[in-house]
Amino acid sequence: LVTGAHLTNVHLRGHQERREVSAMLGASGVLLQLSRYEPFGLTVIEALAAGTPVVVTPAVGAAEDLPPEVCHVVTPGDLEALDRAVDLALSTAHESHLRDACRDAALSFRPERIADALESALRDLLA
Repeated sequence: LVTGAHLTNVHLRGHQERREVSAMLGASGVLLQLSRYEPFGLTVIEALAAGTPVVVTPAVGAAEDLPPEVCHVVTPGDLEALDRAVDLALSTAHESHLRDACRDAALSFRPERIADALESALRDLLA
């Protein structure tokens, strides 16, 4: 995939300790989550919380609720779209307003907000 999409400066790190992951995500220009099936995608939220934009497939559930400024969605296997999305994400990745937008998007998934939304949905269901 990396070779087919002509991506450079890609580092496949393998398993990392938890404390190292946040630092790596924050230092990254973009996170790729190119799953064919991913009901949520916690890694996406972790990257956004670190201020890093993401490129995902439509199969990553978290992408449904993220603004396109911080989350670029590409069709699996479309290497041209992937190349464009990565270029776009990298071209603005270190701008402070984008990093702030990434962090703001991640905050929409904080546990308190999710709990409130679930409680509201359950109340509506039981009403």
